[in-house]
Amino acid sequence: MARSSGLTGGLSNLFDNIDPYGQKGKEQIVPLQRETLHIETILPDPGQPRQLLPTDLTIGLNNGQQAAVTVLESWLRTAARSTPAQAQAAANLRQLADTIAQHGLINPITVRPATNSDGVPAGIQYVIVTGERRWWAHVLLTLLDRTIGPNQAQPERIAATIVAEEANIRALQLIENIAREDLSAIERAQGIEALREDLSRLTGEAANWKEVEEVLGISKSYRIRILRVLRLSEPAQALIQAHNFPERTIRPITDKLLAEPELQEAVLRHLIRWQEAGEPVGADRLNRIIAKLLADKNPRQQPGKERPGVTAVVQQIHQRARTTLKSFRALPATDRQAVKLALRENDEARQALQTLRAELDRLLAD
Repeated sequence: MARSSGLTGGLSNLFDNIDPYGQKGKEQIVPLQRETLHIETILPDPGQPRQLLPTDLTIGLNNGQQAAVTVLESWLRTAARSTPAQAQAAANLRQLADTIAQHGLINPITVRPATNSDGVPAGIQYVIVTGERRWWAHVLLTLLDRTIGPNQAQPERIAATIVAEEANIRALQLIENIAREDLSAIERAQGIEALREDLSRLTGEAANWKEVEEVLGISKSYRIRILRVLRLSEPAQALIQAHNFPERTIRPITDKLLAEPELQEAVLRHLIRWQEAGEPVGADRLNRIIAKLLADKNPRQQPGKERPGVTAVVQQIHQRARTTLKSFRALPATDRQAVKLALRENDEARQALQTLRAELDRLLAD
């Protein structure tokens, strides 16, 4: 476990000290160099699974056949007619560009020197580690021929922190990306698994999930909920990613339909229609749809045709009731009085017993 705490502490400190948002001002662990770079010498990392623009639009940018402003202009024309997630991403980018135009870029982007293995076009000297949206905002300001701040600086140049030590850069990208609010549940889960793989490669040993949770600052229960989406069917995962559904929205599906792959897609289709119509999507509404689909698939048995699983449940209740009753009957009178007094002080235990009594009354009612 000593290895675990050292590793997670090192990566957490590494991310803090890299300071991708320019806010912390701590002593740097990784050699840094702060520069103002021309945006045409920078490119988003082609190997990043999550990028702002769709892959089909960035092909020309990545092979050097199209300029960034041309690609961005094409995306802005089509985003509003694309998915709601793309339309929102375009609106968010315009808002970010307006903010930078008014106040300047407060948080420099983070880049690393491009290498031959990146396969970037000639003239690209740096690849973005963190801050792709800030870079695209500068591209947008260039496209709109706007200046930045009261000094009317030109948006063709952007403040950037240059980092080395590529072995740690993948972890930095994952940590920043997983923290983004606009990630779908699928991308967040894939990022968490990818970070675990990176932690394992750094040490040559399989990283346990506690290390991952410490690096990201997430709880075990949150990590389990997120990773549960990867147990959905492939068509369901594709829909979740295409429509950028967060984990909380689809939680009723992962809670109740992991064993029903054909129903997962049906429920998601309802969710997509509600989203496109601008209708509210709450857990209650989703649960009602799930309950109806499950009832249609598994209609109630006719009277007299008891399902085998029901018999097993009754036997289990019977056994546990006998065991509990036996324990109470074995208590001396003085201990029973002590239990009664203790229950007066323990609201949670008393409420649990009251709930159990109510459930038993309902089961036994004529």
